[in-house]
Amino acid sequence: MNTLVAIPATYDYRLVSLSVVIAIFASYTALDLAGRVTATRDQARLAWLIGGATAMGTGIWSMHYTGMLAFRLPMRVYYHLPTVVLSLLAAIFASFIALWVVSRPRVTAVHIVGGSLLMGAGIATMHYTGMAAMRLAAHHHYHPGLWLLSVLLAVVISLAALWLTIHFREENRGRLFKFAISVVMGLAIPVMHYTGMASVSYMPTNTAPDLSNAIDISVLANSAIILITLVMLASALLSSLVDRRFSAQAKELALSEQRYQHLFESNPHPTFVFDLHTLLFLAVNQAAISKYGFSSEEFQARKITELLSTEVLGRLLETARSGVSSEAQHRHRDGTAFEVELSFRTITWAGNPAGLLLANDITERKRNEQMETERRNFLETITQNQPLEESLDQLVHILESQLPGALCSILLLKPSKFCHVAASSFSKDVSVGLEGFKLEEIASVLGGNPDWREIAFVEDFPVSCPDRELGEWAGALNLKSCWSAPVVDARSRLLGVIVVFFRDLRQLTTQDRNRLQMAAGMASIAIEHRRLTDRLSYQAQHDALTGLPNRFLLGDRLEQAIAYANRHRSGLAVLLLDLDGFKYINDSLGHQAGDQVLVEVSRRLRSVTRQVDTVARIGGDEFCLVSSDVRSTDDALKIAQTCLDVLRKPILIAERDYAVSASIGISCYPDHGEEPELLQQHADTAMYHAKFNGKNGFQVFTPEINAHLRERIELMADLRRALDNEELRLEYQPQFLAAGELVAFEALLRWDHPERGTIPPTTFIPIAEETGLVVPIGKWVLEQACRQLAAWRNAGYEKLRMSVNVSTLQFERQDWIETISGALKSSGLPPSALELELTETVVMKNCERAAERLTQLRALGISSAIDDFGTGYSSLKYLQNLPIDTLKIDQSFVRNLDPLSNGESGNGAIVRAIVTLAQQLGLRVVAEGVETSDELALLRRLGCDLVQGYLFAKPMRVEACDLFLREAYSSSPGRRKPKSRAASV
Repeated sequence: MNTLVAIPATYDYRLVSLSVVIAIFASYTALDLAGRVTATRDQARLAWLIGGATAMGTGIWSMHYTGMLAFRLPMRVYYHLPTVVLSLLAAIFASFIALWVVSRPRVTAVHIVGGSLLMGAGIATMHYTGMAAMRLAAHHHYHPGLWLLSVLLAVVISLAALWLTIHFREENRGRLFKFAISVVMGLAIPVMHYTGMASVSYMPTNTAPDLSNAIDISVLANSAIILITLVMLASALLSSLVDRRFSAQAKELALSEQRYQHLFESNPHPTFVFDLHTLLFLAVNQAAISKYGFSSEEFQARKITELLSTEVLGRLLETARSGVSSEAQHRHRDGTAFEVELSFRTITWAGNPAGLLLANDITERKRNEQMETERRNFLETITQNQPLEESLDQLVHILESQLPGALCSILLLKPSKFCHVAASSFSKDVSVGLEGFKLEEIASVLGGNPDWREIAFVEDFPVSCPDRELGEWAGALNLKSCWSAPVVDARSRLLGVIVVFFRDLRQLTTQDRNRLQMAAGMASIAIEHRRLTDRLSYQAQHDALTGLPNRFLLGDRLEQAIAYANRHRSGLAVLLLDLDGFKYINDSLGHQAGDQVLVEVSRRLRSVTRQVDTVARIGGDEFCLVSSDVRSTDDALKIAQTCLDVLRKPILIAERDYAVSASIGISCYPDHGEEPELLQQHADTAMYHAKFNGKNGFQVFTPEINAHLRERIELMADLRRALDNEELRLEYQPQFLAAGELVAFEALLRWDHPERGTIPPTTFIPIAEETGLVVPIGKWVLEQACRQLAAWRNAGYEKLRMSVNVSTLQFERQDWIETISGALKSSGLPPSALELELTETVVMKNCERAAERLTQLRALGISSAIDDFGTGYSSLKYLQNLPIDTLKIDQSFVRNLDPLSNGESGNGAIVRAIVTLAQQLGLRVVAEGVETSDELALLRRLGCDLVQGYLFAKPMRVEACDLFLREAYSSSPGRRKPKSRAASV
C-alpha cells in the first residue's frame, strides 16, 4: 500500500515579519477609527463605520495574504479570484461588526461576547476562505485540533480586541498608549493566522488544478497588494487624523456656540442682537422678552430705533470700542418706564456685521441712589430745626417717589394713645378716617398687634379690614393693598406708624420692605430729634425745679407783652419778687426744704395770675410776674398785694409751719421804661428799696429810688475793699453798774470811708448782711475786741468784760463756735470775760437751734445777751427756756422817761415790766441810751443792773479809752460827775 507524504512547506520570515507589521498597523488604525466612529453621530457615523470597516478589513486581509505568501511550497500556487474577494468581504464584515460594537454609547457584556463571536467567525471565515482560494496540484488536509484551536483563538483575540478598543477608544488617549495596545493586538492576530496555517497539510496529486478565474500571485503582485493595503490604511489613518482635527474644531465651535447660546439665553439682563444695516432685531433672549413684554417674533419685526432714540444709538456706535456705557429710559409694553444702563459691542452674526446690546435694569439702583440722596437731604433739614410736620410731609413725598402708585400717611401716637395723622398725601377731610384709633385698634386693622415691631402686609384691605367703617372708607377711595411699618425709638418704644395704600393689589418685595424700614428709621430720627429739641428748648427756657419760665424765656414773653400793649394801647406791669428769709430756711433746714418752699411759692403765684400773664423764676429766690392789660399803677399795687396775701399762709416743712414773705418791686410800661431790660432793672431797684424798708412789702419804682440804690451799690463795692484797706475800726462804749462802777465795754464798728468820711453802722451793716460780708467783718471785730480786752486786762484792769454784737449770718454758721474759741485762744482771754449780744430776730427765728447754740456758749463759759429787747417779737415761753444771761433794754424805751411817773406809765411802765420779767428769770438788765441823770435815777429805782449811754461816755477810740480807764480807776466812782451828751449811737 502506497503512503502519501505531505508536501514539505517553509516560511519566508521576511514576509512573516511584514505580516506582523501590517497587523500592528491595522490594529492602531482600528483603535483610531473606533475613536472617530464613537465621536460621530448619525450619517457621519455610518460613513465612518463603512469606511473604517473597509480600511480595517483590508488591513487584516492584507496581513492574512502576506502571511499566506510567506508560506512556501515546492510548486506553483494559484489563487481563485472570486474566493479571494469573498475572503476580503469576510474581513470587512468582521471589521464592521467590531466597529459597530465599540462605537455604541453603551456597551454591555452581551454586546462584547456577541460581537467577539461574530468577529471571530468572520476572521476564521476570511482565513479558511482565503486558503480555499489556493489552486495547486495537491489537496489539503486539516488537523481537527489545530483547526478548532485557531477558531477559538480568533474568538478570544476578537474578544480581547473588542474589550481593549472599548476601554481605550477615547480620542484623547495618548498616541504611545494606543501604539502599545496596537502592538499587543498586532502580535495576537498573526498567532491565530499561523495556528490556522499549521492546521493544514498538502498531499500531492497527479491531477492538474482548475485554473479558471485563477491568478498567479507573484512577489511583484504581492508587493503591489501590500503597497495598496498600506496606502489604504495610511489614507484611512490620515483621514481619521484630518477629520479629527476638523471635528475638534467643529466640536470647539459647537461648544463655543453652545456656550454663547447658553450665556445669551441665561443672561439675566435683556440682550439684543440687531443688524447694523437694516437695524432689525435678529435675536433677543428670554430676559428681554420677560422685561419688555414682547414676544421674540414681535421683536424681530421691529427695529432697534423703536427701542433707542437715534441720538442714543449714535452715541453707542461711537463708543462701541471704548466700552463706555450709557443710560436711557425704556418702556414696558404697558407703558411703564424703567431706567437702563446700555452696553454695546459690534459682532458678526451669520456672517454679517451686527450689534450686541445689553440693557441692565438700573431702576432699583437709581431709586436707591435717589433714596440715599433724599435721606441725606432729609437729615440735613432735620438738623436745621424744621418743624416736625414739614419733615414728615417731606418723608411722605420721598416714599411715594420710591413706591410708584403709593398713597402714604404717617400716624403718630398722642399722649392719650390715640393716633394722629401727622403727614399724609390724602386731604385733611379724607385722612380724618385714620384718626381716633387706639394703638391696639390701629394695629389690628393694619395687620399688626399691640407689640407690633415688624412690617405688616394686607393684600386686600377693604375685604380684610375688621373695622367696618374703616373698610368702607378704604373701599370708597378704591384702596386695595395696605402696607404698614411701625416707627420705634432706640428703646423699641412705639412712636407711630407709616401706612402705605395702593389702588391695586401689590405684593411686598424685599426692596420695598427695605424702603419701608429705611423710611421708618428716618421718621424715628425726625420724631426723636424734634422731641429732643423741644426738651432741650424747654429746659433752656424753663426752671428745672418749678417748671416756670426762666430769665431767657421771660425776656421773650416781656417783648411779646410790650408788642401786645403797643397794639392795644394798654399798659403792663413788671413785678419782681424776692423772698424774705429764704436763705435762713435753705441754710438751716437744707436745700431740699428750700426747694420745697420754691415749688410751693411758684404754685401759689400761678394760682393768682391769669393765663395770659407770665410768672418766671429768674434767680435763687427771685420771681418775676409780667401782667398785661394794666390800666394804672393801682392795678399793679393790687396784684402785688394779692401776691403778698397768697404767700402769707405758712408753708409746712418737716411737720412745722414756716412763714414766708416777699419784697416786691414794681415797674410799669411805658411810665418806667419801654425796653424789657430797663423795666426789669427798675423793678429790681424798687424791690431792693422795699427790702431795705423792712421787707414784706412792695414799692413802685421812682427815679429817687434809683439814685438811692446806685449809692448802695457803690457802697457795696467799697465795703468789699474796706477790710483789706484797713478802713474799718472799733470804738468802745463803757458799761457801768447802776451804782456807777465801770465793769465792761461794748465794741462798736465804724467805717472811715476815704471819700465819704465816717459812715454810720446803720448804713453799712445792712449792706454787709445782705452781701454776706458781715461774716468776715464780724470775725475781725471779734478778734480785735478780744485782743484789746486782753491788753487792758494785762494792763491791770482784770475785771473788765467785753460785749460784742453778733449778726444772724454769723450765728447760723456751722463754724461759729470754732470761730469764737479761736479768737479767745489767740488772745488768751478767758471765756467769762466775753459776752455776745444777739437781737430778738436772730434768737426767735429758730428757737430750738438758738437754744442749742446758746447752750454751747454757756458750756464754754461765755455769757449771752438779747440786744434791743422789746423791739422784736419775743416769746415769753421760749425766753424762759433760752440759756441767756442779760436783757438789754432798747434806748427807745429809755428816752423821755418821766421821772415823776415813777415807772407807772408810758416808757417807764415798759421798763418796769422788762426789769420785773428779767428779775423773775434771773437775768441781768442793761439800759442803753442813758443821757440824763433823771433817767439814771429812775432806772436805779426800777432795779436796772447796768447802764450805758452818753451820760457816761460816748463810744471812743482805743487811745481815748485808755485815758478814760486811767481816770475812772484813779478816782472814786461815787465822786465821778456824769456828763450829759445830746448825740446818740
